[in-house]
Amino acid sequence: MLPNEPQYDLTYSFMLLHELPDNYKRDTVTSILASVKPGGKAMFVDYHRPRNVFLRWYLWSIFQVFEPFGFQMFKENIQNFADPSVAAEFEWNKSTVFHEMFQVVIAHRKK
Repeated sequence: MLPNEPQYDLTYSFMLLHELPDNYKRDTVTSILASVKPGGKAMFVDYHRPRNVFLRWYLWSIFQVFEPFGFQMFKENIQNFADPSVAAEFEWNKSTVFHEMFQVVIAHRKK
């Protein structure tokens, strides 16, 4: 983050990370976190590895054909995409919805 750039109470990424190559995922997550004020939140919503085998197969086939960067969402936690020094400034909470097909990750910046 550059000096004098604004910081926000809430930033979010909705269904973006699965569209990006891994190095862009890392830059994007780190930039989103850097733009959060102390006491603010960053929210990420994206795919997750479903526990239901049929849904896992379905997502795998979609990723195979249309979303080749989506496979990384099965392997890594969103927190791991951030620069470790930036990620350490946050408390991380993760929940999943729809048979764990989607993840909602909220990072609260420590004051």
